[in-house]
Amino acid sequence: MNKWLIIVGGGQMSVPSVQIAKKDFGFKTLVIDGNPDCPGAILSDRFVHCSIYDVDQILAYSSHWFNHGEVVAGVITNGTDAAEAVYAIAGKLNLRGIPCDVANTVQNKSSMRKYLTMKGLSNCQPLWQAYDRNASDYFFSYIEEFFFEADKSGGVVVKPLGQRASRGISIVRNIHELKPAVDLALTYSDQFLVEELLTGTEYSIEGLYNENGEPIWFNIVQRLFDYSDGHAIEVGHVSPAPIDSQSWAALGNFWHGVASSLGVKFGPFKIDTLVTSDGTPYVLETACRQSG
Repeated sequence: MNKWLIIVGGGQMSVPSVQIAKKDFGFKTLVIDGNPDCPGAILSDRFVHCSIYDVDQILAYSSHWFNHGEVVAGVITNGTDAAEAVYAIAGKLNLRGIPCDVANTVQNKSSMRKYLTMKGLSNCQPLWQAYDRNASDYFFSYIEEFFFEADKSGGVVVKPLGQRASRGISIVRNIHELKPAVDLALTYSDQFLVEELLTGTEYSIEGLYNENGEPIWFNIVQRLFDYSDGHAIEVGHVSPAPIDSQSWAALGNFWHGVASSLGVKFGPFKIDTLVTSDGTPYVLETACRQSG
C-alpha cells in the first residue's frame, strides 16, 4: 500500500521535496498551495488549492483528501514559512509533530519573548516592548525616554507581529523616524514590537530533532544584510558560517537551550540570532521550520 506525504507549499523550493519523496521513499504526494499554477501542482499526485496560511480552511477540508485505507506518513514544508499549517495538519490527522501551542508560541514574536523571559532567559534577548495600533500618544514619549534618552541603545527596531522575511521591519536611529516606522509596521499587523537595536553578526542556527528528542542534524548560516535604506534586506548567506569550532559548539548549546525552554522536542527548529562583539548571542526570532 502506498503511503502519502503532505507537502505544504508547492513553489520552486518545494520541488526537491516532491521529487525525493517519490523517487527515494516511494511516497505519493499531496501538495497544498494557493497558486494553482505552482510547480508542485504539476508534479504531485494530488493537489489542494488553498492558501498555506489559511489554517482553518485547510483543516476544514483535510478529511476529504484521502480515501479509506490510505496511509499518511507525515506532513512537511520546505522553502515556506507555513509551520503553523504543518503542525495543525499533524494534530488533526494524529501524526507526529510539534504541538500546535508550542509552534504558535515559537512563531509569535511577543509570545516567544514572554515565554523565554518566564524561563529565565531574558538576558539573551534585546530590550523590547509590544504594542498595538491603539497605543496612546504616551507611547512615543515613553519610547524616547526608554530607548533614546537613557542611552540604552543606539536606536530601535520596529517589527510587525505575525510577519516573516523582514516584512515591515524598520531600523529607527532617532525619535523622528519612529512614527513612520510604526505606520509601516501597522500596514502588516495590528500589533508590533519595538526592540533595542543591537550591532553584531547575524546567524541562522537550525537543526532537527528525532523522535527521541536528539539532534540529528545541525547547521549555522551567516546572514548578510543591506541596511542602506533603513530596512533590513537579506541579500545572501554563508553556509556553513565561517566561525571557529568553539563558537560553533557554543551556538549549538545556545540553540538547544532555547529549543528546550520553548518545549521543542521533535522536528525542525531555527533561531535567528545576533552575536555581539563580546560573543554574546541574542535571540531575534524563532521558528519550527528550517530556513526558507
